[in-house]
Amino acid sequence: MGRIAAFESALAADPKNAEAALGLANMLHDAKFYPRAIETYKRYLALEPGSTDARVDMAICYFETGDAPAAVREIKSALKKDPKHQMAMYNLGVILMSSGSMDEAKEWLRKCAERDSTTAAGQRALELLHQH
Repeated sequence: MGRIAAFESALAADPKNAEAALGLANMLHDAKFYPRAIETYKRYLALEPGSTDARVDMAICYFETGDAPAAVREIKSALKKDPKHQMAMYNLGVILMSSGSMDEAKEWLRKCAERDSTTAAGQRALELLHQH
């Protein structure tokens, strides 16, 4: 909690401190304070709109709060900016699978594995494809 407070102080001192906003968002995400993390990712993305990683992380927070449609929307937005973002592909596949959209989920998991089957995401995508 001390690191969260430090990031909050840095952001209070300089509301345009993108590094502090991202650090705080990531810490809140890791601590499972998902609604606060979402708001902080939004703040960061207002400063750095091209950050695909932050958008994917925010999407995961949406998913963890039960808002799968928002999660899918954010990840698809990230993939428009970076169509080769493997973790976005993987996470989209997982979210779609958990939402019951199996055909589309498998499509994204296949794309993830085809991107690079030697990475952790590629390996997990292959495992999910073999299981389903």
